[in-house]
Amino acid sequence: MIDVSNLCKTFRGPDGGPGVVACDSVSFSVARGQALGLVGESGSGKSTIARILMGLETPDSGRILIAGADRSHPARGRRERLDRARSAQMVFQDPGGSLDPRVSILDSLVRAMRVHGISDRSEARRMGLELLEKVRLSGRVADARPHELSGGQRQRSAIARALAVSPQVLVLDEAVSALDVSVQAQVLELLRELSVDMGLTSLFVSHDLAVVESICDEVMVLHRGMLVESGPAAEVLRSPQHPYTRLLIASTPSGPDWKPEEVSQLRLEFGLSHVSGRRP
Repeated sequence: MIDVSNLCKTFRGPDGGPGVVACDSVSFSVARGQALGLVGESGSGKSTIARILMGLETPDSGRILIAGADRSHPARGRRERLDRARSAQMVFQDPGGSLDPRVSILDSLVRAMRVHGISDRSEARRMGLELLEKVRLSGRVADARPHELSGGQRQRSAIARALAVSPQVLVLDEAVSALDVSVQAQVLELLRELSVDMGLTSLFVSHDLAVVESICDEVMVLHRGMLVESGPAAEVLRSPQHPYTRLLIASTPSGPDWKPEEVSQLRLEFGLSHVSGRRP
């Protein structure tokens, strides 16, 4: 469903200075109905890849196929933009990125549906109410505006908004990182159910390794724009092979057995490997 080959992206430096490499020949694929997690520290290129897939950034080079359609170049015209939106949608960390503060939650779903071909408003409202039920939001939420909802309700509304056009691919960029732990668990369970019920293919960007392991089939580890390790999520996160992956996992506090001194040692070893000139 997603096939990316040799993706490259460098952001220009200020005043003609050195640029920042966000993607360095990254390649990966995601099968239909599967979930791929992108992990790495801040600046590793995770969100840049997600934004390139959605057409929010333009790659310098590389090939991107989503549902068999080439997305390597900007969309040409309104029809192609709508076709791309119908095949892939994005859920942002901040629901404000997809929810209009001036309209009710149900109206935001109805507007999306009507733009994408459902001309009958009453039918769109019926489908919108069904979708809100699917994401476990009661009918009273339908007439509320985003600022009247809790953080979890807003994020579930944003998920409903993304699903309103029946996409085949869902890209989630830190979609649960701002939520309380209990609400986060509810949203993750919802995403698992929707993936099964709707056959969604997902790309999940997160710095939270526990979240990625709980919801993703495969995982990719990125460091400074480069892919350093990939494979089944449980295998990579429990038996990491690359020193950077080991450092990333060790840096995550995990109860009374967490050892900061081990993190320091791994960071030192990883730094020395870079000094010696070896690529990560």
